[in-house]
Amino acid sequence: MFVSSYNQVAFKFIDNFVFDRAPPLTIIAGEEGLGKTTLMRYLFRKCQKQISPLIFIDAQKFSSRYCFAACNGNLNHFRRNIRSAKLVILDNINVLKGKSKTIDELLYTVDTVLSQGGKIILTYSGRDFNVHFLGERLASRLRSGLVLRLDTPTEKEINDFIIYYLHTNNLAEKNISWPGSKVKNMKQVVKIINQTDKDSHSLLTEEKVDKVLAQVAAHLGVEIKRILGPDKSRSVVQARYMTFILLNEQYNCTYSEIADYFNKNRSLLKTKCREIKESQKELFETLCQKMYNKA
Repeated sequence: MFVSSYNQVAFKFIDNFVFDRAPPLTIIAGEEGLGKTTLMRYLFRKCQKQISPLIFIDAQKFSSRYCFAACNGNLNHFRRNIRSAKLVILDNINVLKGKSKTIDELLYTVDTVLSQGGKIILTYSGRDFNVHFLGERLASRLRSGLVLRLDTPTEKEINDFIIYYLHTNNLAEKNISWPGSKVKNMKQVVKIINQTDKDSHSLLTEEKVDKVLAQVAAHLGVEIKRILGPDKSRSVVQARYMTFILLNEQYNCTYSEIADYFNKNRSLLKTKCREIKESQKELFETLCQKMYNKA
């Protein structure tokens, strides 16, 4: 795990966590993308064999499971499962904003777990610890707990994390472009590096796209800029999807890669391509032959 000044206090708390000495309620607070969920996962793995029952759940899943239980008459089972836990780790309480019934459920869960001698650790995303959206009763409970804040990482810490992430994921020797100076947190770093690595393995290149576009545009008499634009006329849509189909057929590019490249919905693009390939067999085969002769 990457540890630096910005998250050192929270990491030490979790690394040295002992159930009997821990405060009843702890909140890890900090802006998005600084590794709060990673810290919670580390705590969960650390306590998994020592504390039972132990619950680690995202607040969105807590809300979904509560609603599902309420609709299906299984609230007693849901509550028994959550409230009997010795340690509850609840990630990202921000998603509960506006969910009044779930907030009430969480309030009673907090009170029950703590009254039974259990402990609760939550994460909150934001620069300021402002939990008024949880209602005064639950907010007051949280304000009484131990709040550990993650600071905003410095530019040096961001760069140190980039080096750490590249090495721990065996990417240091690869030609991965360095994320720009506009990157503000670790989540952005991971997203950019993973996307860059994914692109380096992709069979879909600009050269291949240009070749297919040129062939389709010439054969169907449709301008390339219209194929790439928002035009939804029948001839343009046909040319657009023939481009997708040929990229898949001629270069073995996956429909997921093609959808991402052209900023389309993956499942819809794949379904539509299969339909057009079947209904336009003659056109498809003609274009395939032209592409083959051009190769």
